[in-house]
Amino acid sequence: MNILFVTSSCLATNPRLVKNYLFQRSCGHTCKIIGFQFGNWSDGMNYELIKRYDIDCILIPPTKEIYWKTIVAFGVQKICSMVYKLMPSLAFVAYASDKKAYLLNKWLQNESFKADAIEGHNLPALYPAFKFSKKWNIPFGFDVEDYHPGEFISNAAEKNRRVSLFKRILPHASFITAASPLIAQKVDELIMISKPKSITINNAFNSCDFSPPAIRKDTSKLRFVWFSQTVSYGRGLEDFIEAAKVYKDQIELFLIGDLNAGFRQEFVIPNNDFIFHQPPVEQDALHTILSDYDVGLAIEQSSSDINRDICLTNKLFAYLQAGLFVLATNTKAQVNFFESKESFGILVEQTSNGFAKGVENLLTRKNRIIKDNEERYINAKAFGFENELKADDNYIKLN
Repeated sequence: MNILFVTSSCLATNPRLVKNYLFQRSCGHTCKIIGFQFGNWSDGMNYELIKRYDIDCILIPPTKEIYWKTIVAFGVQKICSMVYKLMPSLAFVAYASDKKAYLLNKWLQNESFKADAIEGHNLPALYPAFKFSKKWNIPFGFDVEDYHPGEFISNAAEKNRRVSLFKRILPHASFITAASPLIAQKVDELIMISKPKSITINNAFNSCDFSPPAIRKDTSKLRFVWFSQTVSYGRGLEDFIEAAKVYKDQIELFLIGDLNAGFRQEFVIPNNDFIFHQPPVEQDALHTILSDYDVGLAIEQSSSDINRDICLTNKLFAYLQAGLFVLATNTKAQVNFFESKESFGILVEQTSNGFAKGVENLLTRKNRIIKDNEERYINAKAFGFENELKADDNYIKLN
């Protein structure tokens, strides 16, 4: 079987896509990815991933290299955003939502890969994948890593467009995968189908991607870590830092990602006696680095939007699989996840006071947290991505 993956992201910023690609290829399928190149820090990582895993991938060039095509796409988006209510075709709704939907669709019109199935990743890829499947009469699927209709959107029209795209397209999907049980539930509720259609595939990694934790020689301080594509505001770090600086003589905080300049000036520089920063690293290297730390921060905020309340992020699973203990905020998804997993982490309230109590709690059992890292690493193999994807049972069901 030939499977075409399409995304509005790139390889470096979408490890879930890469994992799906490699899994399907390991099952004997021929696969190809079409995505985007952004002309930033992610480009080098994209090339490294393509080379390392011999990925068949086409990345649409960044804006400066396809300037006129981008101008056309921007114009189409503007026009569609004005007329889609009068002429609410799927194309107009999709193009009004994101210009990448138009660029992907145009690219797919000239794609020569003879696909037997197509899978979309990220919202702008939903309509192009559906359109391509209709053109060639092949099954299509969509991966809901984030619940896009529930993301914070200041533009009410865009929120309505996202709801419309999900409701009008996803009932026709041959398969839908979701990155948490609550996201799967939300999708099925929204598209109002008679029986559950969304399959949960948690955002874990392959167990073999992680090595046993190294033995720490210096255990004088508890080492916390948080990583993301961008280290910035609005993710709970502000409250955590305010709470954690009281304990700065007993802890260290490591931030990994592209550091926002304002956040650096306001939070990192004034606290550089216990906060350390490292630029983004490729996923495999990150997995190695994580074993140097003790506690991973899974500090999602329910108040941000519905998606943050019901998602389970890849950072959560990376922490667990590296053997770290987890300090997690009490979002709905994380409360459900840790309900029977007390040995892997603790839940705290999403406030500075909640973080302070959490850090104090962890400091009282610092030695045990550091000592048990290998035991957690071994037990976390149960979360491995290889256990999430079972080709014959619960993944790419094409009918």
